[in-house]
Amino acid sequence: MNDVHLAVELLSWATWQCDPPNPAWNRLKDLLAGIFGGDVHIGARLPGLLREAGLTDVQATARTYYWHPGDRYQTLLLSFAHLFRDRLLHHTSLTIEEFDSLTNTLHAHLNQRHTTVRESLLVQSRAHKP
Repeated sequence: MNDVHLAVELLSWATWQCDPPNPAWNRLKDLLAGIFGGDVHIGARLPGLLREAGLTDVQATARTYYWHPGDRYQTLLLSFAHLFRDRLLHHTSLTIEEFDSLTNTLHAHLNQRHTTVRESLLVQSRAHKP
């Protein structure tokens, strides 16, 4: 029987922050995490999950990126908010007015020249199972 080699890449939203901090960012990120349909922090646990699954020689690396106004990922949280707008309005206490206020406030904040966004932690793991 052949060894099985596995490579997995997952994200953890734990590091996904904007600087300077902004309450609209935190609120939208928390609301999106609740309706996204999965564990937005699973990447940070990836090596342990692979070990628990019986894989050996587990190796992991992680990285994150910094984005600035004009970078396409600077406004990714806003893109998610607009993409999942109907789900947010249906499954949370958020009103249309609050949604518009949050997204408008955050849009203005993210476009300020001194605002940076630290992306989600990207975790890459390699392992094998004899």
